Amino acid sequence: WQKNSSKNKNRSENSETKMSQNKVQISLEGHNRPISCIKFDDQNRLYTSSWDKTVKIWQPYSFKLLNTLTQPAPILSLTLIKSRYLIFGGHCGTLDIYDTRPTTSTNNNNDDDVDIRKLASVTIGQTINEISYCQASGALAVAGWDVLTSVYVIGHDLVDTDTLKKLTDYKITCHGHTDAVHAVVWKTSDVIVTAGLDKKILAFDIGSQNDNSKVRKAIKCVSVDQPVMAMRALRQHVFIVALEAAVQIWSFDTWTPVATLSMVGRVEDLLVIGPGQFVVAFGERCGRVGYDDGGG
Repeated sequence: WQKNSSKNKNRSENSETKMSQNKVQISLEGHNRPISCIKFDDQNRLYTSSWDKTVKIWQPYSFKLLNTLTQPAPILSLTLIKSRYLIFGGHCGTLDIYDTRPTTSTNNNNDDDVDIRKLASVTIGQTINEISYCQASGALAVAGWDVLTSVYVIGHDLVDTDTLKKLTDYKITCHGHTDAVHAVVWKTSDVIVTAGLDKKILAFDIGSQNDNSKVRKAIKCVSVDQPVMAMRALRQHVFIVALEAAVQIWSFDTWTPVATLSMVGRVEDLLVIGPGQFVVAFGERCGRVGYDDGGG
């Protein structure tokens, strides 16, 4: 973490130099099982979920542990809505929703202000592999083991404590996979792309409501030669796909891979860290990758 001030410019440059030398900058200890997901909010607080059945919230800059939330089973994914509402879930099949700023305190920049209030628990009824929020449409996608992807279309301007408590009222179900769904990425505010163990990448139009149907069928289906472990949007027309032993760069325009990077070891996750740069996480190690498509 680097605070946004001119006096930290040299320190930031030094940190980048150290990163290039593969030196660990800081190590936060607190989880006792593998970490499954990490997110930052707009105050640079770090949220981590783990197989140890906890979500932990860390203070920026000082790295102090601020809060620990629990579920009765390993937690596989989490997301933040408006940098305020924390949603997480995993093996217990329940989405827990918390308001991380329930008070109207004017001291919003106080790093020690960790007043957190639970809003609701939503039963999904399956292991939750991935949770993804689209800010433009205010839609929350939840993918899991029973081949279905649930999308809750609230509307970004309408997301508040009341609508999140009634999340199931906004549910749309996407059908098309034949095995567990591991990955979700948003192509546009209305089109969601899913993939999983059935070696298929599917696209669904959740904005097309010619009737009152709450079910969507795939508008696009592409087959790959390995199970898909993760997907992330790299930029507007490009997304990255993590297969079991490879990472592919895909074009949203042609729905074909434009580059394939072979990997040694099982790929577990992807994290976009900047324009054309992403981190590939393996079971026991990780690597930083830069991708240059020539501006095309």
